[in-house]
Amino acid sequence: MSNEGIILELFSRVKSLEGKVTVLENRLNSAGDEEEGNDIPTSGGTTNQENDSLEKITRSVARQHVIDRLNETNKDITALKGNKAKGSGVVIQSKSNPDKELKAKFYYSKSHLEHVSSWHTVSHKDITNDDIDLHIFTVSYNQEFYTFFFTSDELIDFIRGKRSDNSDLFHFYFQYRNGRYVEVRDQEYNVSKFYDRWTLVSDLV
Repeated sequence: MSNEGIILELFSRVKSLEGKVTVLENRLNSAGDEEEGNDIPTSGGTTNQENDSLEKITRSVARQHVIDRLNETNKDITALKGNKAKGSGVVIQSKSNPDKELKAKFYYSKSHLEHVSSWHTVSHKDITNDDIDLHIFTVSYNQEFYTFFFTSDELIDFIRGKRSDNSDLFHFYFQYRNGRYVEVRDQEYNVSKFYDRWTLVSDLV
């Protein structure tokens, strides 16, 4: 495994421990659940003053960017924020047939290295959920967004070459290397064809 792979593997393990601690804290404090997402807080090297000068890129900000871009690119659809009742992060409706809609699962990650580099976790039950039509992965790096689109069938096919962890989660590390986009968690795959597929939804609705 490369040095970058080792670093991202450590992020994965730290995030797993953070999740367990959060569960315990929520039980002790009777705190409500936070909005779902894969955002990992960064640590060290950045002062509060520096942070204040930059727009805070949260999962909600990233999702709104995707919704706005989908609506700008596809005039025949309306993209909306989903909710738990809808079972998705983004809902895409046909303007000509409002009863026709797609449900998209949305995943967000900050970049954890000095280039485009994400860490996303996806549960096996979400990948095989027949109600989910599309999986959208967004990475933020230097105040810009990088987005990958997989149909449900494409993601099911893609994970055939991946391993799940003990919690039945699949880990995705999207990176930009040598002029192409790759996914490197288990082995290196060229995923450039999944990048910036903004008009895909018009073909699916």
